Amino acid sequence: KPVMSSTGILYFGSSDGAIAQVHAVNSADGSEIWTTDLGSESRSNPILSLDESVLYIADQVGVLHALDTTDNGRELWTYAAGVDDIRSQPALSADGSTIYFGSRDNFLHAVNADGTPKWTFNANGNVDSSPVVDSAGIIYFGSNSNHLYAIRDGGTSATQLWREQTSFSQDIRSSPALSNNEQR
Repeated sequence: KPVMSSTGILYFGSSDGAIAQVHAVNSADGSEIWTTDLGSESRSNPILSLDESVLYIADQVGVLHALDTTDNGRELWTYAAGVDDIRSQPALSADGSTIYFGSRDNFLHAVNADGTPKWTFNANGNVDSSPVVDSAGIIYFGSNSNHLYAIRDGGTSATQLWREQTSFSQDIRSSPALSNNEQR
């Protein structure tokens, strides 16, 4: 799923099954603005920082990449989750200072916007579900332990608000959705 900037630049990944690239394309006429190699294949969708200067995308060797959208996709930093696969789309905190994503190491990761680790939360199962963050800062996501979680970022750690076990014995790989007015 591509992401579009407020100025009409479309960002997306492509892959030949081994090597991935990230592209920036003018949505008005389809012209390429830049392309950069990601290295490994990616199943993750990209997101933009609040000021749209950084594009975040994860790959299948367990690395979150931060790319400079103003400098032809130059890599600003990487964060290695320590696993071989990240399938979840990252999400941002309301203030843009933290990037959240799940990985196949059973953890939801929180990374500061400068690429330094913030905390990890053990979900007791792979986290293929992409997290969503509401306006109160509550992070919702599912895990392959058949649980849906609501957690709060406490700065140096996460606090579990609740954990719901689904009534079926299936992994939760789908991402939760919030209504437009966030009514529960």
